[in-house]
Amino acid sequence: MQIEKRRSSGPVSSFPHWLAIALSTFILLGGFGLALAKFRGEEAAEAPTASESPTPSPEAAAEATATPEVVVVETPTPTPTPTTPAATPAEARAAYQGKEYAKAIRMFNEAITVAQGTVAIAQLQYELGNAYRDNKQLAEALNVYALATAQNKQLVVAYQARANVLIAQNKRGEARAVLEEGLANNPGNKDLERDISVIDLSGPSE
Repeated sequence: MQIEKRRSSGPVSSFPHWLAIALSTFILLGGFGLALAKFRGEEAAEAPTASESPTPSPEAAAEATATPEVVVVETPTPTPTPTTPAATPAEARAAYQGKEYAKAIRMFNEAITVAQGTVAIAQLQYELGNAYRDNKQLAEALNVYALATAQNKQLVVAYQARANVLIAQNKRGEARAVLEEGLANNPGNKDLERDISVIDLSGPSE
């Protein structure tokens, strides 16, 4: 008996086609995934890490290491203050003659600062002492008279003026000592000898 071959049903005959579609889909998805992973790996390799610092260009490095320019600021030259010239001996003597003793004292002091030579200085100190004396500044007068005789030991009038101030203060013993000092520096001076005699005739001081 001849056996009749059965034809395969629809589902059985369509199985190979379905399987082919599934396999194709799986292959496509796998290939896409591999491509995506490869792209992400290349992107991560190209991106700099957080610890990396960009390398500066040669121009930027040169600017960073360049020495800053020093700006020189010029200090303005101060304008010199005009100074008043010192008084002359003639001006000081004119003030003294006019009995402007305070003014004369100032002028004699100025004149002394620019005077040249011990003789000239001693003469101005003697005249300054007179201005102090007449301005009732006796301590200053005695001091300046002593400076005058120290500068010029032959200035007899300065010894006499100093002795007269001491006599006015009732200090005849000190006055006599000043006159004796003057006489020692000027032996045989008649004026100093006479003044010493007057003190001796007036009796001892208190």
